[in-house]
Amino acid sequence: MYIATNVLLVMALFFAPDPMMGRWKADLNHSVLPAGFPQLRSQTMELQLVSGKLQCSTERVSLDGAKTRADFTAAFDGKRYPVTGIAEIATVSLHRYRTFIEADFFSASAPVYSYRMSISSKGDTLIIISIDPVTRATLHARIVYHREPMAMILPQEQMTGASFIKPIS
Repeated sequence: MYIATNVLLVMALFFAPDPMMGRWKADLNHSVLPAGFPQLRSQTMELQLVSGKLQCSTERVSLDGAKTRADFTAAFDGKRYPVTGIAEIATVSLHRYRTFIEADFFSASAPVYSYRMSISSKGDTLIIISIDPVTRATLHARIVYHREPMAMILPQEQMTGASFIKPIS
């Protein structure tokens, strides 16, 4: 009985969904953006684990309506992986710790910026804080994201089944 309980617990932890994964919308009113950061109307980020790698897509809409998108897929092994959509950034390196993820972004040769990403205990808020790429000290920039509900993510035709809330018509 003891062994079976432990095996079930390990399986549940292994196959449990990662609380950081999902679609997130930046709360720009509660965020502190770094100097030189573009003024934004909105920013969303989608995080997925694909074959043990983090797949990240970020979409921004500036105040003038210009849309940009940045993407990367990287393992949590400290190696550099390509980033697309940000001219001054060539690669990203990820490390995963028990309660947070650290990302280092590089130009062709040098670190440009780094951040630490953590999630609230309720799993509904994701906070990204800037850190010094060398000393790892916390800096001043902070972006607060809130999880977008599944009903807002899926197209109407995919919202079938009892688990989704359908809009009132």
